[in-house]
Amino acid sequence: MSEETRNEVVRRFFSGASIRKVARELGISRNRVRRVLREHAQQRATGVVPTELQPKATRPSLLDSYQEKIDQLLERWTAIVAMYEEAKSRASAQAQASLAALRALLA
Repeated sequence: MSEETRNEVVRRFFSGASIRKVARELGISRNRVRRVLREHAQQRATGVVPTELQPKATRPSLLDSYQEKIDQLLERWTAIVAMYEEAKSRASAQAQASLAALRALLA
């Protein structure tokens, strides 16, 4: 059951709807409505969030083992791009050929 549905059960019940009416309107069983209300009351009393509502742990990325190498490459890449932009801004008509060579070198 989604968090949105749980919230709707609690909202409707505390707005005055009966368990039967909430169940009928949301298309779930009365026992499920009771369970949601019981969990809600328990959560409010203890402050403990049920396991199914806690955020799931994310698994590690396949790239985590390469993070150091990625950081090094990104550092180099930004330096190379900065060099290229500097050369491009200072380039004269004669230097356009050398920029083409630099592009070929970077590719």
